[in-house]
Amino acid sequence: MFRNSRRSDAHALINFHDLRRSLVVGYGVSGLTAVTAVLVVKSDHGNAGLLGVAGFEFVVAAMLAGWRSMPVWVIKVIAFGIAVLVISAVVAFANPVGPAPLYYIWPALTCAQFGTRQDGRLMMTWLTVSFALALLVAHDVQVPGILFISVVSIVGIVWAISSGGYARQRELTLALADAAATDGLTCLLNRRAFNEAFAREVDRALSANLPLSLVVFDLDYFKDLNDGFGHAAGDEALCAFSSILREQTSASDLVARVGGEEFAAVLFDKDLDEAQEVVDRIAQELLKWSADSPKLLTTSAGIAELGPKTSSPKEMLVAADRALYAAKDAGRNRVVQFGTLTARELASAA
Repeated sequence: MFRNSRRSDAHALINFHDLRRSLVVGYGVSGLTAVTAVLVVKSDHGNAGLLGVAGFEFVVAAMLAGWRSMPVWVIKVIAFGIAVLVISAVVAFANPVGPAPLYYIWPALTCAQFGTRQDGRLMMTWLTVSFALALLVAHDVQVPGILFISVVSIVGIVWAISSGGYARQRELTLALADAAATDGLTCLLNRRAFNEAFAREVDRALSANLPLSLVVFDLDYFKDLNDGFGHAAGDEALCAFSSILREQTSASDLVARVGGEEFAAVLFDKDLDEAQEVVDRIAQELLKWSADSPKLLTTSAGIAELGPKTSSPKEMLVAADRALYAAKDAGRNRVVQFGTLTARELASAA
């Protein structure tokens, strides 16, 4: 199965299209608020600046609404960087400053939900610098030092607590997804998760014009091991074979337990001959392990390659199953490639 890092998995859970849509609303409402403030509060200071800020926010909102394929990094800059800049501009031009600094909570919460820890540290640094400059420019601010310390402290605490909560939520979501996608005994992909991932791998191989092989394994006479030495011995053998599969396949391959003693491996960028080499190594490692077990354990395997007659996951699975059946019918403890089956063998395995 894929060995992606936990952090990248958690980051993949974030829906940045939702963030983009929420920013459209946020910037639009903020622009209307600035215009309303200019109309309601008759001030000799900052009206032109506030109107400029409002116009800029409307432009950003329109850009967010129209650019649906906006890159993630651009969305982040707008959400965490430009949002702080806009609020600092409002602080600088508003007279009186009033509750304007409280709006810093918006990018802080947004960053906590949609950003990384590194994003949050950069956002808080940028907020601290820009807010300090805004207070220097702002007109008639009383006790600016206390206001600065209070706002930065409160916003920082809000970001830290919210960030921890969202991170924990994503970890729990990942844990639940892992539990639903993996076999409880071997920790390999289960059949449902394997079928979904296999379909994606076939699409990836076809788009990249790379070979792809599917191997289906069956542990020979596994029932005799269970009946003769107990289920604990059987479970130990299943776990050992799972470890061998993980060790002998690469990080880009898929490995799954698809039945009681049946396993599957999708070998990316490997043709039939290369897949055969992998299967031979797996069989040898299984023999080495079982030499010290109560019963010598072997495996039968069927291999199918992505090709004109096996161009879909379903066709590859049928082909690999037929090759596996032929291997078992020929006496077990052997590997059969689907392409080598004769018409008679194909009819027998159908």
